[in-house]
Amino acid sequence: METREDGRSSAKKRFEVLLVEDDLGHAKLICGAFAECRLPRPIDVAVAQTGELAADSLGMESGQRPAALAFLPFDLILLDLHLPRMTGLDLLLRIRTDPLLYLTPVVVLSCDDDEAAATNCLDAGANAFVSKARDPGAFRTSIARIADFWGNESRVPRQQVCRPR
Repeated sequence: METREDGRSSAKKRFEVLLVEDDLGHAKLICGAFAECRLPRPIDVAVAQTGELAADSLGMESGQRPAALAFLPFDLILLDLHLPRMTGLDLLLRIRTDPLLYLTPVVVLSCDDDEAAATNCLDAGANAFVSKARDPGAFRTSIARIADFWGNESRVPRQQVCRPR
């Protein structure tokens, strides 16, 4: 395991996922799909049922981040599009303008199965859009593929190439 200039380990021991989902049935399905994944490191899934709770978990709600959040708190954010009060799209836009979080991969999950919803999310900075409207087996397969891709330690690490506009 290598050490970075700031003295921290360059490889995290766990794959940390923030699932922003207001439907507990969908949250259980997604957590179950992650539990079945075979990654080289354990997966931890934290669930936030609202955009506000997610923003708080990401350290966005307080005016000043605690020292513990001076690093990226999650490796991946799975974001439901239709949330109460703050929509998933609103939260996505906040993440993409946050100087600490804007490189964190965000996959939008939605019951919407239309091209316009996917285009809006991708234009706002989502890394991927997955429809929950298909059958549960296909959705579980999509979650497994997401975990495999984003949780793979051998993929290129997040780094600033250019700042989003």
